[in-house]
Amino acid sequence: MMLQLYPIHEFRKSYRLTISHNKRLVARSSSTKVFIHDMNTFETMVELKFSHPAVIKFTKDDNYFLIKGTTGTIGVYSTKDYQLLKKLKTTKSMQQLETEFSLTKDHHTILDVVKINGNQQIVSINMINGKKKALTDFTFKDHAIKFNQLVTKAGVHFFTLDYYDVNTGFLENKLIKIKERNENYLIEIENNLNRFKWDAIVYNHDMDKYLLLCNDALLMIDSGFRYVIKQVDVSKLFSKEELDYLSYISLSENGDFIIVTYSNKVLILDFATLELIYEETFPYACFAEFCNKDKHIIIGTWEKGHLFKTNL
Repeated sequence: MMLQLYPIHEFRKSYRLTISHNKRLVARSSSTKVFIHDMNTFETMVELKFSHPAVIKFTKDDNYFLIKGTTGTIGVYSTKDYQLLKKLKTTKSMQQLETEFSLTKDHHTILDVVKINGNQQIVSINMINGKKKALTDFTFKDHAIKFNQLVTKAGVHFFTLDYYDVNTGFLENKLIKIKERNENYLIEIENNLNRFKWDAIVYNHDMDKYLLLCNDALLMIDSGFRYVIKQVDVSKLFSKEELDYLSYISLSENGDFIIVTYSNKVLILDFATLELIYEETFPYACFAEFCNKDKHIIIGTWEKGHLFKTNL
């Protein structure tokens, strides 16, 4: 089936958007507020004041709504009345960062990146009582950790470790896999013997393959990080001025499509073939994602928010 997009609604300034799992609400963020709209009428149901919101998410059961600001502070709201239940603030011992975070299947645990003694680590945070527990203990010099993706089917959270290897003298990437095991976590680090260095990475569970974005080249690689299966160079399709810089990358829920957001353009490619099937200019784009079982696509920019319906 050829993917088709149909515009449904255009919002005002929307850095990020998200749709509740029950498909009743769509939320969007501006510089000082988060707006929650009825999904059918787009009437504003709730306005939440929050300084510089960076990430917004509903929990899988839709009982909680989370806002993370650029200072790392996370606000936890009940979706019954949208009253603030908990504000998870940064501390001297655990400094929360302006980064993406993941949610576990128990609906009340956050997996996030914080600084502990100057080093970035992955921690679990109970959003109800605020308790934090470090899950990693990396000691690389000036390393960084970034959340990539939650693969719901496998119950695995993917993070990238970006570090300097003193033995090789190179900047290296490793993929961290955190698997949920009841109340515990199994942490695995993928060997990257061929030293793939990526700007973004996603995993297709059904195909058991990774897709890496490396300097505007999309590389499909095997699950063992051994060889390149397919490659397409995005910079040969568009000029640097047409793309500008990378903002966001994500996989459709069915795994058939990859959506790549540059600050000037949104691209959708067929995952299996890496064929470009959609491209559109969106000035100041910062976010684009499939949602609602791929029935919708949401695109956030510094100026507007866009909601599309798909034919999937």
